[in-house]
Amino acid sequence: MEFDPKQYLMNESSEDDARIKAYAYHEAGHAIAHYHFEMTLVLVSINEPKKGRGGVTQALGQDPFVLQQKGVFWENTPERTRFLSDRVITLLAGEVAQEKFCPGSVEPHHSRFDQFEAKHLIAEIVPIPLKGEREGMLEKLFQETRELIDEPSYSAAVEALAQALIEHKELSGKQATGIIRDAIRKAGSN
Repeated sequence: MEFDPKQYLMNESSEDDARIKAYAYHEAGHAIAHYHFEMTLVLVSINEPKKGRGGVTQALGQDPFVLQQKGVFWENTPERTRFLSDRVITLLAGEVAQEKFCPGSVEPHHSRFDQFEAKHLIAEIVPIPLKGEREGMLEKLFQETRELIDEPSYSAAVEALAQALIEHKELSGKQATGIIRDAIRKAGSN
């Protein structure tokens, strides 16, 4: 069989397209979770491949004074556990969305940072675990994340945001929030 350079270039391009698509859904998953937990999106981008990252999602949480009033800084309170659990879900949402919309595209290095951070937060929730307790909590939070991403309105928002990222590579928080709100509204009216 003869080597065809056009075929090689086509495969390379389609691999890049698949990678970009996976990154877009991954970051869209993070953004949806941040939106769900009423965080302010600042930036959603897939312009990071050269830095060894597929993308980045930046969001601002609630004011520390508000969080203090809610009791999230007190050790061993249900409020702190829920707050930390919500942060774990925002970390896991990228992997969950990527796997849902681009099945088989998640490789171990894609979510290494997210899972490392998630495990660190779980260690704060369960400082002295019984055997398997932290792993059980991680799986429980993965399940909560899957349920969140599977909600029809949020699935529609992930799709819309990922498509916008594929097209534009980077969105401001305001643009991303607008896309999410529009997709949720449209999904709700169907």
